Amino acid sequence: MCHRAALLRLIKSRHGLELWSCNFYCDFRKRDDQDPINILGSLAAQLCRQFESYPEILKRDFENICQNGSQKRRVDLSQLRHIIQYHATGRQVILLVDALDECEPKNLFLHFVLELEILENNENVNIMLTSREKIHIQHELGPFARL
Repeated sequence: MCHRAALLRLIKSRHGLELWSCNFYCDFRKRDDQDPINILGSLAAQLCRQFESYPEILKRDFENICQNGSQKRRVDLSQLRHIIQYHATGRQVILLVDALDECEPKNLFLHFVLELEILENNENVNIMLTSREKIHIQHELGPFARL
């Protein structure tokens, strides 16, 4: 079992609540995956699969593509935030992003952290980030609690 799964299982058992979780590993070999849209997209997709539920915004976009033959477009960050918040309504959700220090370039990391700050305002969304001790990461994560 990977350390991410073990960590999430430990958190769930200690809280005694029904917690839902999803995770993303920032692999330095897969730079394209580290785009904030891809990270949040992966987390949102995991939640949709767990709950077997898809917000109306996704259904409408899918129907438009199918009916109109319109060209596929990337989901934007506000849609992904909406999907995550939709699934966190009435539930405790943990988002785990592992190995954040492997994200390059650093401006993508900063953009991602800003998106997480918006999500953090939802009391049902808990965010866990793992990283090696790097000065730029410590600086950018200043507003977040640290273990």
